Amino acid sequence: MEQLEIFLALGSEPQRFWSVHDIFQKIQSSEKSISDCLDFFCRSGLATADAERRFQLTTRSDLVKLAAELQKIYRERRVTVIETIYKKPPGPIQSFADAFKFRKDK
Repeated sequence: MEQLEIFLALGSEPQRFWSVHDIFQKIQSSEKSISDCLDFFCRSGLATADAERRFQLTTRSDLVKLAAELQKIYRERRVTVIETIYKKPPGPIQSFADAFKFRKDK
C-alpha cells in the first residue's frame, strides 16, 4: 500500500521534485520507509533523484499515463484496490481446479 501511495504522490504532480518529507506530509508514513521505497523506485527506473535527494516520477510517458490512470481508479474504487493488494492469491491446487469449472455462455 505504501508503495502505491508513494507512486500516486509522485504521479499527482509528475513535473515536481518531491523530498522525502514532502511525501511524508502527504501520506503520513515512516520517513525511513518512504526513503527506502524511493531509492527502490530509482533503482527500478520508476523515479529519478536530483543532487538534493528530491525525487520525481520518471518522465516516460507510459509511467505518467499509468500514474494518472491509477489516480483515477484509486479515487473511484479505493476499497477494491486495497482488497486486491491484500487478497491472498489462490493456491496451485485451487487454480488447477478452477481451470475445470464450466461456465454458461451469456
